[in-house]
Amino acid sequence: MSNVIDLLLNADLEQIQRPSKEVEIKRLSNVFGEKFTVLCKALTYDKYSEIQESCIDITTKEPTFDLQKLQIELVFNGVFNAQDGTRFFSNKELHKKFKVPHGKEFIKKLLLSGEISALADTITELTGFKGDLIEEVKN
Repeated sequence: MSNVIDLLLNADLEQIQRPSKEVEIKRLSNVFGEKFTVLCKALTYDKYSEIQESCIDITTKEPTFDLQKLQIELVFNGVFNAQDGTRFFSNKELHKKFKVPHGKEFIKKLLLSGEISALADTITELTGFKGDLIEEVKN
């Protein structure tokens, strides 16, 4: 068995990438008559933490967590154009076409609530919050 430190020291860092998954938004595929796909990517630890912190309101007596804001932030930061890898909801031409001031409003205008939730769930899963990520080693 290899020493895990040696594995990391000898690793090609290009191999250690954030997980990603291409997904189809079926309603939009039906609308346009061809597959409408986007690329969902895992977020870094720092980006995910920053998003979580921005969704907590500590100005009230009882701090509250804004789930809808979390979902919008996850989709804004974790969805990319499947063809060229650019951040999908940051496209200024699309903002102009859809008459929105920024990407977060574009998300709300283009997608249904359930689609936003499903994309956010996919990004959360890719970021490592679901599934069997570690396994106990038995000797």
